[in-house]
Order: sequence, then structure tokens, then C-alpha cells
Amino acid sequence: MREKLFLLLFGIALGSLSLWAVKPLLLEMTADLPEGAHFESVEEFQRAMLKRDERDTKPGGSVSLRSIITPHPSEEIMYDLLPNLSVNFQGVPVRTNSCGMRGREIALDKPEKVYRIAFLGDSFTFGWGVEEEEAFPWVVERLLRVNAQDGISVEILNLGVPGYSTFQQVALFEEKGLDFQPDAVVLFFIDNDFGLPFFINSIKHKGKVLSADTFARASWKGDDPEILEQKRELEALLDPNRGLMRLARLGKRHGYDFFLSINPRPDWREDFKRLRPAIKRTPNLTHVPLRKRFLEIVERRGIIPSALSLKHDPHPSALKHEILGELLAAALLPQFRAFEESFSQEAQ
Repeated sequence: MREKLFLLLFGIALGSLSLWAVKPLLLEMTADLPEGAHFESVEEFQRAMLKRDERDTKPGGSVSLRSIITPHPSEEIMYDLLPNLSVNFQGVPVRTNSCGMRGREIALDKPEKVYRIAFLGDSFTFGWGVEEEEAFPWVVERLLRVNAQDGISVEILNLGVPGYSTFQQVALFEEKGLDFQPDAVVLFFIDNDFGLPFFINSIKHKGKVLSADTFARASWKGDDPEILEQKRELEALLDPNRGLMRLARLGKRHGYDFFLSINPRPDWREDFKRLRPAIKRTPNLTHVPLRKRFLEIVERRGIIPSALSLKHDPHPSALKHEILGELLAAALLPQFRAFEESFSQEAQ
């Protein structure tokens, strides 16, 4: 299959991880290789994920990112979270359930009066550096539960994985999340999903894996038509619009409401414009604009910008997660009310 030439091997720019967080991980993954070298195979790359050394235990007892992920047999997904974890990661407790999702155990069969929401994303959705209940998926769960009628409950599935890009998020959801019969799916989009992968298959050396910097230098030279063609096809293959439309098609087939929210950074409109093809062509995709209302809340509450990110890196603080959760809960409320109403009508 030609598309396998262009599979992503370790997340497009590791999702929303900051450079501060990415660089140590890349060093861990490639420590035994000279700069610009390639892995001899996908299997060698996956074995590098499983290695452990002194860098995997951080000050204060936290573990490395490599310690909480595991290779995945799918060439599209490549890796996911280890199941049944109970560790300190980025200075906070992190647990995963038996399906490798952050949070408590969730029954596969959905109870009749439970409104279930699947959240897809990367480290923002996962809740990098914040307590489990502080991450915005659980803020949404808490707020909708407060507003629920008697007998109606809410459950969230956090399918966020650090470093994931849109196509990985969709593939993981299709493999794992659909079985939980969600009523709604929320994809939280980060702008670097438009980037190229850190590691890709080499078109010149079949079966080997190039680092992105090696591939980028070759494409910048512009003197190799095969490399340039690979770059064009890779960008098309990994276009987030494809993943969004795939999620929308799945929504029609499986009956869930599909919501897209874009990280409310100052340049969020640039992301919106580039995602316009999916937004315009898929009527069952509901875009939830966040920026304007996010700024209104920040101004009304007198929040200083530095309070919106973690002290040690640019990921959202618990305060920003709280605001995002409030906005997403408000967007989901009409569909949640319709879900409740369906049971009221049955009772009459």
C-alpha cells in the first residue's frame, strides 16, 4: 500500500509538546545514533521506545514520557498510552485504565441514561502537568453533571495522548473509542498538526526510518524530485482535514455528535482557514469557536496571561483548563438537553 511509505512514526512535532519537553525525549529516543542517522527499521524504532535508563526517572519521582507509552502494532497509530498506570508524570499523579485512557475504569457497555463524551487530542486533552480532575474533559463532565436531571449521568473518555496528531487521534478512536458508544465526540485541535513528522520512512532506503531534520534538509535543497514528491504526498496524506472528514463520516454511521474546537491562541483564525475544507463540507461537524469568549472570561476575571500556562512550560494551567471546560460544556449543553429530553418523552 503506497500510503505506508509516508506513515508517521512519532507524532507530528509531538503534538502540542513544547520544545523544552520534546528535545529531551528525542534525545532519549535517538541517544545511540549520530545526528541525522536513521533507524534501520520500524521495529528498531519501536524497540527504542521500550528501552529504559536513568533518564526515565525525573527529580521528585516523576517518570519520563517514554515510560508511559508503548509501541502499537498499527502503522498508523504507532504508539499509545500504557494501560493500568499509576505514576507521577510531569509532577502530578497519572493513572490510566485497562484500555490505556487517562482516568478511571469505564464500562464498555454504556448504561441507558449515561451521556458519554469522547475527547480526542494530544497533550492538551490528556492534561499535561495538571491533576486528572483539573483537565478540561473532566471539567466538562463535572459541569454537565451539575446541570443533569435526576437519573441522568455523564461520562467522559479521555483519548488524548501526548504527541498525537489528528490522523492518529482518529485512528485510535476508530479502534478503541467507538466500542464505548459515545454520544458526542470532541476533537481539540492544536496548530502544529499541520507540521511534518519527526520520523518518516525513507523513500531511498526502503524499510529504514529517517529523522525529520534529515528529510527536511534534503527537501530544502530542492534538487531531488523523489524527495519533493514524497514531501507533497506526505503533506496531503497527513492533512488534518482528511481526519476530520473521516470522523464526520463515522459520526453519521454511528450516531454521535461531532464537535471541533481549536486552541484559542491569538492566530487561531489561521488554523480555522486551513481547516475550512472539512468544516464546509461536513454539515454534521460543529465548530465551537473559543477565542472571543475565552478572552471575555480572562478580562472579566482579571486573569494575567502568565496564569494561563504552567510555570515550567507553555502547556495550559489548571486555570486555563477550567475556562476551556466551561466553554465546551456550554457548547455541549443543547445536545445534552436533547439527550435528557428523549428520556422524558419516553416516560410520558
